[in-house]
Amino acid sequence: MIPRGTENMITALLREELERRSVKAQAFVSLNTPAGRREVDIYCRDGGVYLIEAKFREADLWKAVGKIQNDYIRYHRDLGINGGFAVLYPEELSRPLRPEEVRRLARELKFKMVTVFLPEDVRRNFHVVEGSLEEIADKLAKYILTPPSYVEPSIEWIIRTLRDVAHALTVSLRHLTGRQLEDLFGGRHVFRNILQYEEGKYPVEDLRLASAYLLVNQLLFYHVLSKRRPEQFEEIDPDRLRAPRDLSKYFSRVLDVNYRAVFSYDVSSMIPQGFLPELKVMVGTIQAISPEKIGGDLLGTIFHDLIPFETRKTVAAFYTNVLAAELLAWLSIDKHDAKVADLACGSGGLLVAAYRRKKWLLTREKEFTEEDHKRFVEEDLLGIDIMPFAANIAACQLSLQSPEYFTDKVNIAVWDSTELKPGDRIPSIAGVKILKVQTKLEEIASEIGFKPEDAEKGVVSLSGEASEEIKLGKYDVILMNPPFTRQERIPRYYKSVLNERFREYEDYLHGQLGYFGYFMFLSDRFIKKGGRMALVLPATVLRIRSCEGLRKLLAEHYHVEHI
Repeated sequence: MIPRGTENMITALLREELERRSVKAQAFVSLNTPAGRREVDIYCRDGGVYLIEAKFREADLWKAVGKIQNDYIRYHRDLGINGGFAVLYPEELSRPLRPEEVRRLARELKFKMVTVFLPEDVRRNFHVVEGSLEEIADKLAKYILTPPSYVEPSIEWIIRTLRDVAHALTVSLRHLTGRQLEDLFGGRHVFRNILQYEEGKYPVEDLRLASAYLLVNQLLFYHVLSKRRPEQFEEIDPDRLRAPRDLSKYFSRVLDVNYRAVFSYDVSSMIPQGFLPELKVMVGTIQAISPEKIGGDLLGTIFHDLIPFETRKTVAAFYTNVLAAELLAWLSIDKHDAKVADLACGSGGLLVAAYRRKKWLLTREKEFTEEDHKRFVEEDLLGIDIMPFAANIAACQLSLQSPEYFTDKVNIAVWDSTELKPGDRIPSIAGVKILKVQTKLEEIASEIGFKPEDAEKGVVSLSGEASEEIKLGKYDVILMNPPFTRQERIPRYYKSVLNERFREYEDYLHGQLGYFGYFMFLSDRFIKKGGRMALVLPATVLRIRSCEGLRKLLAEHYHVEHI
């Protein structure tokens, strides 16, 4: 904590700097608000009324922003205010200092200022400025005296702030066990055969953080929906939250429409009651960021970049390099009405690239409309992944490519796609079809000590409700960055299951084929005659013996256009 004397001294210095710049500023003003009595560090009045909270360090940025939103911005009409700012102190000021040292350091060290504008100020965004105390005062004076018509969003700081919220959320999830996390991320089959974790050796801390990101994604996505369709989705009111699980009352309204890929995972009910005050601040933080003001490309970037690689790696939610994804989509898609499927979609990067390519082709002929957006995400583009976490991100990214348009659903499913064939029907998201012990494999399973009762059967409902179905067909383009799992790491039982599932490709199968090879067969199974496969593959597919069958398949049935 910054010593109170130091905090007050810096606040006084900042007030003096603002006065020198003709801003009418008062320090330590007590205000009556609908939320109760609050003491504002600096109260500024000139062309408008602006409040400054100047008592937080950088590590508490999300708390500063959430406090400004919940205490003041929410009640801006009652309080007659035009915006708020948080000034964040550098770490060096967190130790006890003599007054002369405080004054010296205040001139030398870098502070950060965060802008929180009103929701209706659609061209003024969440923005972070860094500088000395004098430079911060210059910027504050400019915003207060002559507010700019446009303030660009600080995407890097939005992502950093949301990550801080996710890390803070993990404190509330410390009680979650490996089995509870297993259920949340797809069941025992996923952990054993896809993630290859042994029971009792799960990376529990990483999975808790991944769970926190699921809830942050839900809060972020729901806020955008509530701003786009206020008549349908009520904005979350922190004051009306009596328990963390109350968030599900808001999310359930979206499940009635669809978006199951985003809202089927119930993390909020796992948060203990004692964490409710922090959760309310987190809701305020996301509302203050105002993601609805950000354009489609940048909003998609936030969902793409928000979750760090190490967290994605834990739950196999990898994403394809953006430039590589764009290249693959532009090489393979030549019609705006092309039906495109990614049967191992991960975080949805290739689907987003396909959307962008199709949109570009369409706009060469006519204006892009809401109907086009709906057709793209509800019909033309299909994504399937076995990891619910990955599907969550993919659905967010894809549906927000044109955030000004609303769609009832996104064509994303959670499934082990290696068992699928054209003509199958699968739930859009709410179910996960887990390993079925097929009759011919029961003997093999018993030989290696795998008990049939260990295999979960049928559909595991993630929301407890029936889900809309997706009917699978054949596709013009299969875009995919399949899992690169080496054959040595695929459990023997699951390898037998895969060989059984792809019996029609036995002439091309090899006992040491890597996991990606089965997805090449899967692509062949779902491609239309005259269609294209566009795959990210290891270079060894061109030369090693175990891939000889794959090369034979391509030589006999395909024309290779690009390598």
